[in-house]
Amino acid sequence: MSTYSTAPAGTVPAKKPGTLMAAIVLAVVSGAAAIANGAMMLAGGAQLAKDLVVQGVADLAGVTVDQAKDLGGSFLETELNQIESTVHTRAYLVIFAGAVMLLFGLAMGKAATWARVMVTIGAVLTLGASAIVALDVATSLMKGLGWAAALGAIVTIVVTWLGPNGRYAKVVKKG
Repeated sequence: MSTYSTAPAGTVPAKKPGTLMAAIVLAVVSGAAAIANGAMMLAGGAQLAKDLVVQGVADLAGVTVDQAKDLGGSFLETELNQIESTVHTRAYLVIFAGAVMLLFGLAMGKAATWARVMVTIGAVLTLGASAIVALDVATSLMKGLGWAAALGAIVTIVVTWLGPNGRYAKVVKKG
């Protein structure tokens, strides 16, 4: 038996595994869901904040929502500004995390370790930011996108580190 490789020189690397394609798709879809959720929070954040403040004032004062709107005043404005600021901050965090996940997911074509590490970091950030949105007061659509991004991030982490992806990365690196 010979110790030399029987494969001809310059062979084409192994076919891209399905697990890698699944990881890329999951990273891109989860990142896009997070970005869409953040954009929606920025677009509708002021109205959501106003609705939350009016409902909170009504609950605290023991009045109807219409009476709470009439109470208004500086208290309502102060609360409105605080909640709107919180919604916008969360939106920027969700957009940043989703962008990291999406961009590095697209860069994971050759299953390089650095790209898989960055996708994992983006997935952890997306999971945290999206879970905060999904578990807090938000619209149904915001909660749905938050859960989709969070659950997608968890599955992305698992699929990214499956064995076939690492073996493919080694073959491509040697190739």
